[in-house]
Amino acid sequence: MRRVVLSNTTLSNGTVIPKGYKTRRRNPLLGPDSLPNSEHFEADRFLKLRDTDQSKWYFVTGSPEHLGFGYGKHTCPGRFFASNEIKIIICYLLVKYDWKFAEEERLPTLFAGAEYIFNDKQKVEVKSRWEEIDLGCLWVV
Repeated sequence: MRRVVLSNTTLSNGTVIPKGYKTRRRNPLLGPDSLPNSEHFEADRFLKLRDTDQSKWYFVTGSPEHLGFGYGKHTCPGRFFASNEIKIIICYLLVKYDWKFAEEERLPTLFAGAEYIFNDKQKVEVKSRWEEIDLGCLWVV
């Protein structure tokens, strides 16, 4: 969550945050308190978490640890539809296109304040690929 300070602000300890300063809240999922070894990438991290408590770690489940679709009475009613649409779009992009980093070597991931972010200088090549599946036959008119 990013915010821009609208006017000079003095905190209770005397620290002054100048107007125009950009603040950011640390993602609670990136701390060692919520996920062990959170500073390292593990492709199957959430798959392993689902082994511990099946109902807690679904993509559409709202919780204080995962606020992607809200929480409590403010949980998005369309989250199941949105989840399915996101999965369809990702599958479509993976089936239709080949993806690779344009440079010989991948640029390093950046650390911005409190979290790691993708390097926006990284160029990605996208190439249309031979269709293994005729996606046109899947559309219902």
